[in-house]
Amino acid sequence: MQMTTQLADDGTAAGVASGWKPGSELPLGSWIFSTDDHLLEGSYTFAGRVPKRFADAAPRIVDNNGGDAWLIEGKLNQIAWNDGAATREIGGRPKLAQRVMADERAEHALKSTKVPQSSAAPVGALETRMAQGLVRVEEDFDPAVYDVHARVAAMDRDGVCTSVTIPSNVWGFAGQRFSLMEDAEAGLAFVRAYNDWLSEEVAAPYPDRFVVSAVPWLRDPKIAADEIRRNAARGFKATLFPENPERFGLPSIHSRSWDPFWAACEETETVLNVHLGTGLTATSVSTDSPLAVLKASFAANSALSAFDWVFSGIAVRYPGIKVSFTEGGIDFVPLVYGRLDTMWEDS
Repeated sequence: MQMTTQLADDGTAAGVASGWKPGSELPLGSWIFSTDDHLLEGSYTFAGRVPKRFADAAPRIVDNNGGDAWLIEGKLNQIAWNDGAATREIGGRPKLAQRVMADERAEHALKSTKVPQSSAAPVGALETRMAQGLVRVEEDFDPAVYDVHARVAAMDRDGVCTSVTIPSNVWGFAGQRFSLMEDAEAGLAFVRAYNDWLSEEVAAPYPDRFVVSAVPWLRDPKIAADEIRRNAARGFKATLFPENPERFGLPSIHSRSWDPFWAACEETETVLNVHLGTGLTATSVSTDSPLAVLKASFAANSALSAFDWVFSGIAVRYPGIKVSFTEGGIDFVPLVYGRLDTMWEDS
């Protein structure tokens, strides 16, 4: 995947606000190409973008006992504090200006905190919501979490040139939530609406700043292929895809069921953006292994996924296809390369 913004001789980039001075915070005036940035969608994502017969059923944000939640298929899905992104301070309030979501232990502590029934000091509304796991998006999060214009301003401050988009938790990091809806026709309509939102509200205002990853339709590879081509025609460079679709009751990548999808990706040069955790789970070595073991062993999933994709034969049948592992790190590469090289010699 190539950076879409060309650097000029003076180190600046086209379309980037002039307030940020290259080299002031980063070595050699470098720009960061961020490959894993999650967006927090709003009700406006679907409003006005779905056929009328699905308008009332379209996902939307509603009140949930003092917090915000997604209403999806008649069920409440709580918006999590970690949807606010790991690098943002919650609300910027001095008392809570700690990056609590950057540390899973802190998040766990928040979830296990009980609101005191009596206290010498009154408990504030925000503290109460935090203890209950509730969040108000516009009150508690930095606008850069949910507003694309504020996001670009934050990117300028941080020296991030280009950002690759990933959905928030509720949709799954491969966008698989849509394909698993009970009403398949509605799910497909919401997939198209989500991709329309990405195109119109994220990519269009800042075409050089985002590589938008389309949400795929996973229940029918032929329809999914049509969506790949539709999105490629309007500038999409990537599509999400689960590392192991079999986990969601779909055909595995070793079956030929996905061939129309692979063909469309190769034809349009659409990169398969495979986010780790969309098919495999962290492995606990012992039944009582501490949380640290689960966190550490998650890195092995990159290697497991790589082996599966290599031996799937997809790249043999479609030599032009490109697969990118998101949140996979880089340390698994020598392990995979060394093992494959040894297997080739021995077998």
